[in-house]
Amino acid sequence: MYLVLNQFLSHKSYSLEEYFALEEKTGMRHEYYNGKLRPMSGGSLRHSQIAVNLYAYLYNFIEAEEKDCTVLNSDAKIVLPGLRKFLYADGMVYCGQPAQGMPNRNDSISNPQLIFEVLSPSTESYDLGDKFKLYQELKSLREYVIVRQSYCYVEVRTLVDTERNLWKFSYYESMNDSVKLDSLGIELPMQKIYNRIKFDESDDTELAETEN
Repeated sequence: MYLVLNQFLSHKSYSLEEYFALEEKTGMRHEYYNGKLRPMSGGSLRHSQIAVNLYAYLYNFIEAEEKDCTVLNSDAKIVLPGLRKFLYADGMVYCGQPAQGMPNRNDSISNPQLIFEVLSPSTESYDLGDKFKLYQELKSLREYVIVRQSYCYVEVRTLVDTERNLWKFSYYESMNDSVKLDSLGIELPMQKIYNRIKFDESDDTELAETEN
């Protein structure tokens, strides 16, 4: 987890009580890793729109199908086993009752079934690599959805073998595609994910640089 530790930039070591107090006092969000903090950066308008699109479509689907599941936005913390690691996702879905992350607190859960992240330049490598490794500590997690905001691209990582921790990677790159989410039994149209999103010439440049 050496690379993970590099993501947590604070030099001071914080107790859990200090961590919670800091967030409550400042209103700022930080991820927590064994006493170290990683500040959460703000997102772009496009990042926010995509996250809202995902949240809205999943919420409406769950309501229409009367599934015993709940969608949460980026305000809720995810607590990993051992109560020494707290992460924020752009959104998540849990089914059944929420497993409260901490006694006497109602701001975190430990049983998300699906997690989605909208990539930003400053967090891309972390979300694709080390953060996914951390998320795999969650026994409840079945699917991890990654969405790019600068061009049409969604990656879904689906757990196919819990004993061996084997994940299937699926890729969607066309607006005509529908993203299959096995954990919820849903096919999510790419056009819904990118509703109201317009890509410009700078995005084309970024895509070309990424592919080279």
